[in-house]
Amino acid sequence: MGVGKKPPQIIWQGGLRGTIRDHNGDWIVGFMEHKSNTTTLAAELPALKRGLNIAINHNVTPLQVELNSLEAIRVLTEENLLLDNLTTDCRSMLERVLATHPEHIFREGNKAADLLAKAARNEAVQESLKILLVPPVFVLDTIDVDKSGTMYSRKLRVCNLLSNSQALAQQSFDAPPGSFVT
Repeated sequence: MGVGKKPPQIIWQGGLRGTIRDHNGDWIVGFMEHKSNTTTLAAELPALKRGLNIAINHNVTPLQVELNSLEAIRVLTEENLLLDNLTTDCRSMLERVLATHPEHIFREGNKAADLLAKAARNEAVQESLKILLVPPVFVLDTIDVDKSGTMYSRKLRVCNLLSNSQALAQQSFDAPPGSFVT
């Protein structure tokens, strides 16, 4: 009898992060947390849950939610027994904050959140959540650039665009109106 192997997952030191901003792109609140020995999906869904929880605690509704993980968006729309508790919590919280269905955004579309993730990854204190009522100094310029609607170019491999090539090709890096979590 043959035994199938699962493809290996990349394990990395990562950071949960997110920003909640108003319709002008101004900072409302952000968060960052170091996570060790994680995968992209294992970081993205808890980050979404953290961000939604923070939005609820700060009475920020409605939300437009943007994630840079297509896999996380897919898992939220499909059944997944291994992640069922987490995805059920996220779906419930999305309804509670009157959120749109999460949309895909490339990392370049919200560089502030990407900088927070990198900072969290480098944090000495493991697994410590930091709520950021004021944006850290190292993201201030990036927030201004995000708010100005700066467009970024990005090289994409054709194999990354198999089923959603037309939708992805039409995506913009502009921050849409309304509050959003990334």
